[in-house]
Amino acid sequence: DILIYKRTGTGPWDLQDTLSISRLAHCITIDGDYFAFTHSEWPPGSAVVNSIYIYKTTDSGANWSLEATIAHPGTAGSYFGNIMLANSPSSGTDQVLTVGSYGSTDLYRTYVYNSTTASSTWTLNQVLSAGNDGSIAVAITDDQNYLIESLGYDDTNETNAGGANIYPRN
Repeated sequence: DILIYKRTGTGPWDLQDTLSISRLAHCITIDGDYFAFTHSEWPPGSAVVNSIYIYKTTDSGANWSLEATIAHPGTAGSYFGNIMLANSPSSGTDQVLTVGSYGSTDLYRTYVYNSTTASSTWTLNQVLSAGNDGSIAVAITDDQNYLIESLGYDDTNETNAGGANIYPRN
């Protein structure tokens, strides 16, 4: 189950909703009226293709309903949903969801999905590839003008020293 709590001010966390799911929720992200999670199968290479489940609330978090399911766009054998970050600004621009993937067949990639505030359809907008360096974490600025993808195994200056790619919004 996924338990959703809400806190008002500095008061205690109050249980708002309970969602029954059939698999382990591996990675969860929440922002505004949206939250998303992925279920995981370990090890990578299993026949199961992971999916992302996106939920939305229209009543300040008292109830959540499934808005969309995103199947792994890559190949079986890679791990989809290691890293997720939702960004839903109040300015009415697109909702953004970034999803990290790695494995023997996909190497390291970040998938960027968008949905307009009036739509419940999530569309793959772009695929960013970190090659063999590893997308360990991603972040989006609040204004959605920049996406930052960390490179945990970048060897440019030193073995596995790390680094980052910064992408401006096109």
